[in-house]
Amino acid sequence: MSVIMFGIMIALIFAGAPVFVAMGLGCAVFILTQDNISMVGIANQLFRGVNSFTLMAVPFYLLTGELMNSGGTTRRIMDLAQSVVGSFRGGLAHVNIVSSTVMAGMSGSASADAAMESVLLVPEMVRNGYPKAFAAAVTACSAVIGPVIPPSINMLIYASTAGVSVGKMFVAGFLPGIVICIYEMIVTYIISKRRNYGDVTKFSLARFLAALKNGFLPLLTPVIIMGGILFGWYTPTEASVAAALYAGFLGFLYKEITLKDIPGIILRTTSLTATTMIIVAASGVMGWVAALDSVPQKILSVFLTFTSSPAVVIVVLVIFYLLIGLIMDGVAITLLTVPIVMPLISSYGIDPVYFGVVMVLALMIGQITPPVGMVMYITTSITKVDLGDFMKEAAPYLLALLAALITMALLPDAVLWLPNRVIG
Repeated sequence: MSVIMFGIMIALIFAGAPVFVAMGLGCAVFILTQDNISMVGIANQLFRGVNSFTLMAVPFYLLTGELMNSGGTTRRIMDLAQSVVGSFRGGLAHVNIVSSTVMAGMSGSASADAAMESVLLVPEMVRNGYPKAFAAAVTACSAVIGPVIPPSINMLIYASTAGVSVGKMFVAGFLPGIVICIYEMIVTYIISKRRNYGDVTKFSLARFLAALKNGFLPLLTPVIIMGGILFGWYTPTEASVAAALYAGFLGFLYKEITLKDIPGIILRTTSLTATTMIIVAASGVMGWVAALDSVPQKILSVFLTFTSSPAVVIVVLVIFYLLIGLIMDGVAITLLTVPIVMPLISSYGIDPVYFGVVMVLALMIGQITPPVGMVMYITTSITKVDLGDFMKEAAPYLLALLAALITMALLPDAVLWLPNRVIG
């Protein structure tokens, strides 16, 4: 019955149904065939899916992103990035990537990053001679760094679902995020040199110092988040509240947020939170149903018969997540599959922190590919870029993201070195 349940869910997703509806109807088919499942049990699982202290951080990190975009913090980070890498060949494209990398340490949301840079940076790139499709592709492909570098909502949800340390998952995301940034900047330099994008100018120390002065307070946001977690001052959930308070303080300090802006900011945050948490609730029921049908044990049995190599298991799972990431949202996939694959990971002695990083990297690629790439749709809808033109320009960056994924998958010790040194 579980095969039918998942089949119905995937068919409904392809048909355009919302993910939570597809999950709910798939579960309904299974539940209707069972006599020992009560409606009270279903209600309990819906509630248990969202009743998590760790997941309370999600709305506050989303609020942090909204406050930064509205409060002038984002523009100051972009100005600082411009002063550092704007003199390179393809300077504004590099600014786009570096800005995404820095902003990733503040909000952890690829969608918020993509929307903000589509509004602020893409028009500026077009005015300076960059094709709009190229500018949109750089924006979307760099935005996926957001869910990798801490604080990452995707890492947070994985840690909550897998029962691993949120702090370790956050710290483990630093190296992969930097690797993605470097790979994308290499691709940008090669493309810009071939197409003669952007003028090469002399680095200005005075401009850098002025931008650093304006951007210093925003740069403290990731320090406040990770510093407080690592020193034990507060939990990752409490860190999200501190980040939101600090982002709001900066918005009022720079006089770019007023009291009349607050309702709109809260409304947008509430909408994004509801979109995420309804999937969390539905996936809780589907995970419960899968456990009742012994799906994790069945998958483990198949793998144990097939191979005894952890490397083969990682390869198979990476391919699986790359493919399923094309048709489902990353949060939904995490909540749905992690409880099922964790027994498999444990049986093969694969470190759950390493696996979580590799899984998140694989799922982020699906954010910029059809048919359900949320970041892709946000960017193309705001910039009014044709989807075909976008994919043509995004292809080299997709290869860079795949290269980063392969690099991290092949180097588990490198992924785990920083979290093991910092947290132990």
